[in-house]
Amino acid sequence: MKSFSDHITEARGVKEKGWAHKSGKLVMTRIRPPYYPYHLQMIVMKPRVFGTTKEQINKHIKSHWDVRAHGSSKDKDKNLDILWDKALAGKIDREVTIEEFVMKQGWSRVVIDDGSSSIENVHITERQMHKIAKSIDKMYGSSVLFPESSAFFELTGKEFSEVIYNKLDWDYYIKTGKYTAPKRSEIGSTMAQFREEEEMKSFKQHITEASKIDAIVQKIKNISKVKELVRKYSDDITNLAVALMTIPIVSKYIFSASADKLGNAMEIASGLKQIVLGEESINEEECQTYSRQQIEDLEKFADRLLNKYGVDIEFTRHFADRMNDSRNRPCIKISELQQLFKKMQKAGGMRIKGHGEGQAVVLDLQRDLNLPVVIDILKDGTFEVRTKTIMRKKNFKSPDKRIMY
Repeated sequence: MKSFSDHITEARGVKEKGWAHKSGKLVMTRIRPPYYPYHLQMIVMKPRVFGTTKEQINKHIKSHWDVRAHGSSKDKDKNLDILWDKALAGKIDREVTIEEFVMKQGWSRVVIDDGSSSIENVHITERQMHKIAKSIDKMYGSSVLFPESSAFFELTGKEFSEVIYNKLDWDYYIKTGKYTAPKRSEIGSTMAQFREEEEMKSFKQHITEASKIDAIVQKIKNISKVKELVRKYSDDITNLAVALMTIPIVSKYIFSASADKLGNAMEIASGLKQIVLGEESINEEECQTYSRQQIEDLEKFADRLLNKYGVDIEFTRHFADRMNDSRNRPCIKISELQQLFKKMQKAGGMRIKGHGEGQAVVLDLQRDLNLPVVIDILKDGTFEVRTKTIMRKKNFKSPDKRIMY
């Protein structure tokens, strides 16, 4: 038996693809550069694995081929031989008639690509999808399927399409068949740390601690995470007090106090609420400042959606700066850009490729987001999209062609 650490080490970077039957049977293989074997290739190499034969597949193809496009029966036989030769050699990656044939028999396309995973078959129900997902989870485990924060898992079936974005939701889906786990309270286990006996303080103690509390409030009032928590729990001072314990300086002070820990935390929370919300009532709302790691995670998210279509997103430093620019009204949120990249994914990257090389403006019509970009075609055929900047502006003027979503 391998140790847990050995298993995790080997699990990193899993890149496999294949087919999964609605019964739960899996036929998976390792992905080889550039993306072999194709799903079609797997079918024509071993049709019996999929419960069929070459003869049955050919009969199905011939019944669906148009005479005008493929000629007489003799011509069809010749074209079939050419098709099989190309499919076996990996010269074509898709043949709808063949893939539809096995998909209608309950087989779904599966990709497990280092955090970018999917199950696809428009002929299966949500119940059948869940059974397949359970087989995949049993084979790989959620730690392999979600190796980092930007990982996701697409589920596309008959009249439904869902995306699971984290390990917690995936584990919940496997257990219940529901896509989103109930939100965990940020307060949760931390509350237990405050349920200690409260002691009456002397006036001297109170004054001493009051000065410490005021000093802490002044020290942390401008931290973006603190402001975020104050806004989030503006109507619940107790929950705000507990949530503030994620701030090291607050945690250090509270747990060094001998008495009334929750009371001290609530005083800090109350002081912050008065200052932060008081300042915001005077000034314009301050946009959330996104860290470099958050921007990098967003870029990884975009690449996981679009790399399979030959599109690579690259953020420039100026783009990251403009994400945090308070002149954007309302402020630009990462979730908005995630939705934009999902729209680009649904289009299969075709609008980017249709534009070709040069400068353009990617426009989200719904949110008035404008992303001036430079598109380059790399040697391997990948369309590299470099985002120069971003701004929220209605009727944005530019001489460059717009790519609208």
